Amino acid sequence: LPGNGGRIQIKAMYQRTEETVRIDCQDDGIGIPHDVLARVFDPFFTTKPRALEKNSGLGLYIVESIIKSHHGEVFIKSNFRKGTCVTILLPVHQPKQRKKSL
Repeated sequence: LPGNGGRIQIKAMYQRTEETVRIDCQDDGIGIPHDVLARVFDPFFTTKPRALEKNSGLGLYIVESIIKSHHGEVFIKSNFRKGTCVTILLPVHQPKQRKKSL
């Protein structure tokens, strides 16, 4: 909860067998309820009150879009009242694109 302290831990590692970089961002906060977790990447989804120029519900949608555009993946695991872990997997090498024929 805001103002209650808490810890955030960020780890990055190279996974040689998968040729990916893995980034884990973990906190020991309140967590995300299961019914909310299923929707966190939906555009315009927010659990916060909407205010002018705030809380548009696009943050995680944009994060997921950027990661996917780099051929990566993002996952969120959460235990309500125990914390959340966001895992990002990014390939070390981008897939080769075929040349378009005219």
